[in-house]
Amino acid sequence: MAFTLDFLLPAEQQLRTVQPHEAASHAIDIMCQHGFGQLPVMDANGDFLDQVITYQSVIQAVQSFRTNLEPLLVRDAAQRVRSYAPDADLLSTLDDIHRDNFALIVDESKLKGIVTTSDAATFFRDYAEDLMLIEGIELRIKLL
Repeated sequence: MAFTLDFLLPAEQQLRTVQPHEAASHAIDIMCQHGFGQLPVMDANGDFLDQVITYQSVIQAVQSFRTNLEPLLVRDAAQRVRSYAPDADLLSTLDDIHRDNFALIVDESKLKGIVTTSDAATFFRDYAEDLMLIEGIELRIKLL
């Protein structure tokens, strides 16, 4: 059975996004409030712009522009990212998820969700638990 990124999407995920014209400090506030490491950047129509803003991208923008946080907009600190289709092969995207700590799932320019390294770890932990349970059952059956 081939696993796709769709398998990792948390069912209860509530996406938070920002627009390019918003203050970068507002994006930082949202990330702090919700414990996010990144926020996708969307246009006014709700289309994903292939960009995210992260704590690191904000720090880089502050340093690059030699300014403080207050005048920065999201567009000043956003970085381009790769996105994935919902049916992208999970195993072939794991290295990217590990490197970036997340993967954005986009279907026809609409953001479907974000998969993080934590989501991947939870998925594989649950999968391993299921396999261990099956192995235990098989072992008991063999001993009968």
